[in-house]
Amino acid sequence: MDYRMNLSFTIQGAPISINALYYNWGRRARILSNEGGEFKRKVRFLALEAMNRKKIRVLTVPVSITIRYYFQTRRGDVDNCTKAILDALEGVIYKNDSQVGDNSIPNEFCYEYGLHCFKFKDKARPRTEVSIEWY
Repeated sequence: MDYRMNLSFTIQGAPISINALYYNWGRRARILSNEGGEFKRKVRFLALEAMNRKKIRVLTVPVSITIRYYFQTRRGDVDNCTKAILDALEGVIYKNDSQVGDNSIPNEFCYEYGLHCFKFKDKARPRTEVSIEWY
């Protein structure tokens, strides 16, 4: 019997790097740009919408996140795009990003928890598909 729960949503448009969300102010300050704030609000809205459909609250258990990036070209930095999404989901889907990839899952479930990212090319429909699983 599989007790796995899941939640998924799609962010339309080209994947965005965390470097595009912030700008440097002086030597040490990094400030969220207007575009960065808009992206975070968009991701949080889509996540909350998916949570409301399934009547789910903020998760306090370990989670597994799979992100599928569909870029218009082969170029694209998956690592920095992932940071932007995980940053936006913290406090919405899960309380803290330390819940992603926790190894305290019982062995009988035999599912590797963690973060899984995949990169594809789709010139016509760039997007990011996010799936979250937990027990």
